Amino acid sequence: MIYLILLSVLAVGFFLYMTIWEPRRMIIRNINVEGELKQPLKIAFFSDIHFTAFNFGYRSRNILNTLQIIQPDLIIFGGDLIDIQWEDTAFLIKLQTFLKELKAPHGTYAVCGNHDASYISHKTYASFMRSCGIQVLNNETISLPDLEIAIGGLEDALFGTQDKELYHARTMPFQILISHEPDVMDNVNLNHVDLALSGHTHGGQIRVPILTKLVLPKLGRRYVKGLYTIHSAKLIVSSGIGGALFSARFRNTPEILEIHCIPRSYSD
Repeated sequence: MIYLILLSVLAVGFFLYMTIWEPRRMIIRNINVEGELKQPLKIAFFSDIHFTAFNFGYRSRNILNTLQIIQPDLIIFGGDLIDIQWEDTAFLIKLQTFLKELKAPHGTYAVCGNHDASYISHKTYASFMRSCGIQVLNNETISLPDLEIAIGGLEDALFGTQDKELYHARTMPFQILISHEPDVMDNVNLNHVDLALSGHTHGGQIRVPILTKLVLPKLGRRYVKGLYTIHSAKLIVSSGIGGALFSARFRNTPEILEIHCIPRSYSD
């Protein structure tokens, strides 16, 4: 009887940890990448917030507080903003207020995720984000001459058509490519890409052998979490902040990546 009670207590504690404690935490994960840069560049990259009316308060606070610590040169968001109907006007007003606070000296950039595209069109999403001061890149690139970098973003692969030859040439010494789904990178021209960024996978959410593979989404089963090398490009996959069907996490704390892009000459 005592063992049964102990097991019940442990089970309840484990459930509460996965559903309340870990999902409400946030960590900063540092990654260094070398490139042909004229000066060091600090990027804050995060993805898959999956805002709802229930989680908006603590998730928005965690993000803003963490960005305040990082103090990035630029911010990049990898898609999947909300899991709630876009007709909820009161919620959208709160969301706009939050998004307008995502500011960095060299701008804030984003791509559309599959959840965003499933609720509204790429065009409507881009227009909404632009109204909040965020540049959405739908098969587009933007150059930042002061930094000598280019940032390109692809449409969502599941609900759009990606331009796999977006970077068909080099226009800047350091070029960044964003795609919500990471596995598409195997079929994208990365010959002129230095740094690729993706989300979508949530890192598997529940980091347990066998179970993790079962919950990985389509186009997010090969590159799951962390740093990869594809040809000459570095791919970084964020495990994100929220969850789609459920918010539980285990051994996979919500994160914002602090990416330090270091001039190659500094390490020579």
